[in-house]
Amino acid sequence: MGVWAAEQCAEYSFLQNVVLETSVAINGTPLLIDDEQGIPNAIFKGTLDGFNDLTRAKFERRMCGNRALLQQYQTFATRPTAEIQQELAAVNAAVLHSKTSSSRISAIKWQKAIVGTQDLIFPTANQLHYWQQSSAQIEQIAAPHFLFPLLNGWSELCC
Repeated sequence: MGVWAAEQCAEYSFLQNVVLETSVAINGTPLLIDDEQGIPNAIFKGTLDGFNDLTRAKFERRMCGNRALLQQYQTFATRPTAEIQQELAAVNAAVLHSKTSSSRISAIKWQKAIVGTQDLIFPTANQLHYWQQSSAQIEQIAAPHFLFPLLNGWSELCC
């Protein structure tokens, strides 16, 4: 949910005058819950409504795509399931609130969008649909949603 969360932070008054040297969106769009340019509403709602230890394990397997990445992810993914479920509920409420407020203009001028073509969390087609309407350079890579271990450092993201 990092792209959406970055947009929320950028809207705060103390960050509005911060000039970003580089802005890279990774496996997401500012429209977190959206049937055509985000995670489809029914998928997000189903994840939220049925989130428990069993469905969390399934979600994490889908997010990582393979056993090696899952093991890396699990070394630092130690938050309690109930806490993650509360966060999902809060994010859902925030997204619903923003959809009822004035029309949405991106708070960040995204320069690059990295889209994992094996992303089973945030549909690749929805990401491409969003980014093809923007001025961001799109880089597609054969990777799942959790792709950080596949990169060779921050410079690879920003160049």
